[in-house]
Amino acid sequence: MYELQNEKKTSIRQFIKDLHYNDMRLYLYPDQVLRDSTNYITAFDSDLHWLATRMFDSMRLYGGIGLAAPQIGLSSKIVAVDIEGMHNFLINPEILSYTLESEIKSEGCLSIPGRTFDIDRSLKIEVIAYNLAGKKLHFEAKGFTARVIQHEIDHLNGVLICDNEVKK
Repeated sequence: MYELQNEKKTSIRQFIKDLHYNDMRLYLYPDQVLRDSTNYITAFDSDLHWLATRMFDSMRLYGGIGLAAPQIGLSSKIVAVDIEGMHNFLINPEILSYTLESEIKSEGCLSIPGRTFDIDRSLKIEVIAYNLAGKKLHFEAKGFTARVIQHEIDHLNGVLICDNEVKK
């Protein structure tokens, strides 16, 4: 059985047992699960594949382009990204470097419906992560792709866009 480092958190297997196929709900601000620390994924197994498929389905159902596990109530380091240039899952993603060049743009979030916030993000980032098979990924993301990945990784760190709004 897949176990998380922090026993008070739900394991992926327990999360699946407690969930019916169509019950994957979206957690909304100010729910505490959006602020909780997330745990590293160590088992790249059928449970993870099942979760990833449901996350992708939910992301599309809710009209999103990115979805992080905390947004569906699971404190694990997995994000789904579905934008031009990237249709993938990032497991245990980390940003290794940011460029100094940044841009302020309006962002929305599935967990804060009906609101947008002006957020300053780096235009280029260097990322490491793992895919669903456990293969290490090392890549550079630019522009909108970099923005989406930064947004989703923020979720894994308990950070929401309302925390980083650029005041005018």
